[in-house]
Amino acid sequence: ADKIERAIKKGTGELEGVFYEEVTYEGYGPCGVAILMKIITDNKNRTVAEIRHLLSKFDGKLGENGSVSWMFDKTGQIIMESKSGNENTVFEDVINAGAEDFYVDNNFYLVSTSVDQLMEIRDRLDDAGYHIKSAEIEMVPKTNQILDGLEAKKVLKLMDALDDNDDVNKVYTNFNFD
Repeated sequence: ADKIERAIKKGTGELEGVFYEEVTYEGYGPCGVAILMKIITDNKNRTVAEIRHLLSKFDGKLGENGSVSWMFDKTGQIIMESKSGNENTVFEDVINAGAEDFYVDNNFYLVSTSVDQLMEIRDRLDDAGYHIKSAEIEMVPKTNQILDGLEAKKVLKLMDALDDNDDVNKVYTNFNFD
């Protein structure tokens, strides 16, 4: 009962002496796929061992700082519902608001911004009446590694395993499948 109570207090932040740190780990998955992981942990030693184990279990390996981060650009990303308006009108409003790029998908519009202008552009688009689904700073791969079949399944299993780890906050990869 004491262990359960202590675990609950630790999880809710009520336990004194527990400090959480943000850490970034870099590594490679199956087929050399680059993986960048944002971690929030109270025990870096435990977490790095768990991450190393997960990567090796799926034919990957943990890398040194800087080993894969150079393959990603830090970018502001705003996602808006595609029902927000006519594509040409939205494009004009997005560019006039100061965005760097604009992508169209079936269900949404993706607006890329510089990191320092993300919230300012988000506010401009919100004030213009667009429905903003999210606005976050993301690590966008400079190039994608396209995999298919068994290779893609291996990488997807690793991504699921990393996602299931309690300390992993975000995972970025240059993996894409056909």
